[in-house]
Amino acid sequence: MFLDDYSDNPRDQKAQQDRKQRAESQLMYVRNLDVENCTAEIESSSGNGHFYYVTQWGCDCMDFQRRGKPCKHMYKLQMEIEKARRSAALPKEKSKTTALLFCIFFGYVGGHYFYVGRVGMGVLYLLTVGVFGFGWLFDIYRIAAGKFCDSDGVILE
Repeated sequence: MFLDDYSDNPRDQKAQQDRKQRAESQLMYVRNLDVENCTAEIESSSGNGHFYYVTQWGCDCMDFQRRGKPCKHMYKLQMEIEKARRSAALPKEKSKTTALLFCIFFGYVGGHYFYVGRVGMGVLYLLTVGVFGFGWLFDIYRIAAGKFCDSDGVILE
């Protein structure tokens, strides 16, 4: 981990913890991730298509510019780098073709989610008959389009 809490002040520590939680919970698209150099472009959490250039040492967002302490984009970068390093160490076991077949034939009961290790979503599909059929059909599209990931967040190939 390359980000540390920079203060002994409990208020500052709470603010940094809040930024870490926002990095985990908010949807921010990451593009051009460079694990070796610890850099990426990360979309603004407002989803307006604006991207910030983020490194392990800084970010061009207003929060970092104003405070000079790690922002949620920097924490998101850290999480993505750790995830990429974990996935690189693990063999790619899940097949896009197999997931698509599971989805087509058993998607209404979450078969494709159980296959990729996303048990919570599998149970949801099991209890709601593929989210009333709509989720099942949407997942067929997502798998075929290459936008479906396993439990580690790795997109199936």
